[in-house]
Amino acid sequence: MVPLLETPLLETVALTKHFPQPGSLLRRLRGQEQPLVAVEDVSLSIQRGETLGLVGESGSGKSTFGRLLLQLEKPTSGDILFEGRSVLGRGERSARELRKRIQVIFQDPYSSLNPTMTVRQMLEEVLHVHAIVPKEARAARVRTSSAVVSVSGSASPARSRSSRSSSLPTRRSRRSTSPCRRRCST
Repeated sequence: MVPLLETPLLETVALTKHFPQPGSLLRRLRGQEQPLVAVEDVSLSIQRGETLGLVGESGSGKSTFGRLLLQLEKPTSGDILFEGRSVLGRGERSARELRKRIQVIFQDPYSSLNPTMTVRQMLEEVLHVHAIVPKEARAARVRTSSAVVSVSGSASPARSRSSRSSSLPTRRSRRSTSPCRRRCST
């Protein structure tokens, strides 16, 4: 007896994303505009329990691919299947539900984390936006989650980062040691 293959948790089929590029009026009129190809014909499948790490050069389309998976960008062509069903064209509510189940970690932490918010505030925001926990229970849920990973919910991202490793500079220390900052302040 041949075992049945399990439906992939996440699958992309010939996923492609092109962005229009500004060009000369003459090229546009002649139909010679060349789009910027960010993601081209990517097909992959991820089984339940697997983790995918996407590695590539700067500008190779990693972040765009993640944005496509989360439906923050619409693909030029191709399909995205979650648990065997296409997620494209299903509406914002469906996209929000999908974003609860797919995690993308973008390469630049400063664009992902808000340095003006504490860890507690950022965690509470996720619980609020995705309507995971009622308002009255959010603080307790954040305390419990923070204790599990040994993070103080009142810490800011910069303080939390610098307290774990003194060799990692915070944004403030990096700015204050830049040659431009020294030159401009004297």
